[in-house]
Amino acid sequence: MWFLLAGLVITALAVMADILLYRSLANYSPTLRRTVRVINLLTTLYSLVFLFVYAFQLIYFHDMLWGVFLYMIFNFPKLIFLFWWLLAVGPVPKERFTTLRKAGISVGIGMAVFVFLVMLYGALIGRTHMVVKEVVVRSDRLPQNFSGFRVLHFSDFHLGSFYHDRFIKRAVEKINELDADIILFTGDIVNDRSLEMEPFIATLARLRARHGVYSVLGNHDYGDYYDWQNIRQKEDNFNQMLMNHHLMGWDLLIDEHRMIRMGNDSIVLLGVGNWGDPPFQQYGNLEKAYEGVNREMFAILMSHNPVHWRKEVLSDTPIDLTLSGHAHAMQMQAGNVSPAALRYKDWAGLFREGNQYMYVNQGIGNIFFPMRIGNAYPEITILELRANQ
Repeated sequence: MWFLLAGLVITALAVMADILLYRSLANYSPTLRRTVRVINLLTTLYSLVFLFVYAFQLIYFHDMLWGVFLYMIFNFPKLIFLFWWLLAVGPVPKERFTTLRKAGISVGIGMAVFVFLVMLYGALIGRTHMVVKEVVVRSDRLPQNFSGFRVLHFSDFHLGSFYHDRFIKRAVEKINELDADIILFTGDIVNDRSLEMEPFIATLARLRARHGVYSVLGNHDYGDYYDWQNIRQKEDNFNQMLMNHHLMGWDLLIDEHRMIRMGNDSIVLLGVGNWGDPPFQQYGNLEKAYEGVNREMFAILMSHNPVHWRKEVLSDTPIDLTLSGHAHAMQMQAGNVSPAALRYKDWAGLFREGNQYMYVNQGIGNIFFPMRIGNAYPEITILELRANQ
């Protein structure tokens, strides 16, 4: 309901911006004014239809992400224009009203066009512009045989946001080209339902690494956000999720561990269910995953939500490297600034406390809106482990 109310408010403000813009063009050609009026009417009509469809759930939300994108790109630039117009004319004395109004209109139109282009770039280019980041992690506890061991980390595929497998195939090809020793996926393979995986199972089954492909579940993988008709449907969905990982040949760790061996040396890989602050569920059980493990061993933990690292991993374990995702940099980032920082202390990149590290991958897919703005690009990470001499 809050989404619908927010949408109606945004649409109403956008209509206000339409009226102000139309009136501001009084001295321009009738053809330009008619064109602007038609565009404004069509975008407003679309916005109302979109909100109607959402309100009555005629189409499931995550199945109409491009509809969300159109709503945003039609309305948000108008809000920018409205803001600048009001900023220019609100507190201005009447004798200066005309001059500053013109300035406000000019700046507002320029900013609106800029926002429109940024959003368009984020949808058409930024969303699929994959980047590979390489990071070195050093440790006194890493066995010498594992020095130079290459861990490929990726996260948050959100397969339900893709309508064909062109990008998925490209991601798989890129990952295989990097020739890592091990491939680790840290959750949110779908938006809500296991059936979102089915068109991509054969493609994702092509991933190869010398020591295997491992995964954990993220908050979206449990089916908690879908309106199931009964509990049996939700259970069937989860069981199919487990089966799909098996069909892809990925070793799904749910509060489990695996020993990774090279020669006479070993390290331990742990994977837990989703563990996060409310409203996210805490399914993971780190103690269970760690049972029977010698805690003197170098350990890598896969845990979807990065808050787990400071809340439990740092305080209760000697785990050397934690790998997470989840935040996506909220798919908007300018340099080192992102709205994700308002919610998460550790939202992207490498973090260190003492001898313990965490890497937060920005994710490779998208959710809620099909855009990645600024440098919040889809990410594949290579972490090279090196033993301190």
